[in-house]
Amino acid sequence: MKQSHQKLPLKQRETKLISGLVIASALCNMMWILAYKLSPELVWDAHTYLSELSAQTQPWSWLYRLGDFASGTFSLAAVAILWKQNRKHPLGSTQKIIPLAILGYAIGIIGVALFPLTCAVLTDPTCRAHEISFSQPLYDQVHALVSTIVQTAQIVAFSVYLLLEKQRDKLLSFLSVSGIAIAILTAIAVFIESIPVGLPQAIEVTIWSIWLIVWGLKRKKRK
Repeated sequence: MKQSHQKLPLKQRETKLISGLVIASALCNMMWILAYKLSPELVWDAHTYLSELSAQTQPWSWLYRLGDFASGTFSLAAVAILWKQNRKHPLGSTQKIIPLAILGYAIGIIGVALFPLTCAVLTDPTCRAHEISFSQPLYDQVHALVSTIVQTAQIVAFSVYLLLEKQRDKLLSFLSVSGIAIAILTAIAVFIESIPVGLPQAIEVTIWSIWLIVWGLKRKKRK
């Protein structure tokens, strides 16, 4: 009995730490909001990719990349602690797959930070020409790959929550459905120029961040 009393506080502290790390990851993922002050010429254009804010040619690239890197690092730390907990307190199928999706997000967003776009399509005509002709540098192709990993991980987390979670929270369910819908719209906008990709992408990132915060808070309440 004494031993179980000693383990419980540790598990609670770890659960709170996981929640805090996930929430910190979500907040860092919203670093793009600073662009309304720092990079208004980009962020106010609905056709601008959020990735263009951290393009190598942009003056505040380092700040947005730092936000992405920190977001990924916090998520990595949260998943590491969660899997450490899993060895003593086995998780259910939903509780295992969602952390794996968050891990995928973490790896992808760190990749986004390490492989920023070489130029901003909106402000650089040469860059735009390369995009239209599909002749982007390898660096930009790697960026596109890790960005796809981020989006895929988010869709997996949303879908798994909706399909496998037995006790679904209404807000998380709404965010999950909205997240999947807006992710599909963003993917379509990439290929159809008449649809502004920047707006749905910003909404998608915001939904993911709110989803992480709510998910983290729900975990914190679990005993």
